[in-house]
Amino acid sequence: MVKDHQLLDRLRAAKYQKVAGNRFARQLTDIPVSIGGSEREREGYAFIDVLVPAYSSHARTNTHVGDELVTTEVLGLAAALIRPPLLLSLELHRLSRAVTRAGFVGWMLALGD
Repeated sequence: MVKDHQLLDRLRAAKYQKVAGNRFARQLTDIPVSIGGSEREREGYAFIDVLVPAYSSHARTNTHVGDELVTTEVLGLAAALIRPPLLLSLELHRLSRAVTRAGFVGWMLALGD
């Protein structure tokens, strides 16, 4: 959440760069990406859009949050964030053939409902 005043610093520390008002991107170096079955690979990116809840019936775009962030208010986000998360166990098969099991080693992935 944006009320975490270190959020932007933590995104930068994780090598995310601001690419738009509320969008941050990080290059993925361990996942090959091809386009339309092409043999040619290109760089892949992970994106994070920072959103804030709308506390009125009129969500606003271009909402300034602090000095460095311009974001979008989302109707219903406040209600969604106070709901208990879904706890998931996942088995992830990466393109590198590595298998990661989330939820089988004492922790679960919490996904917003």
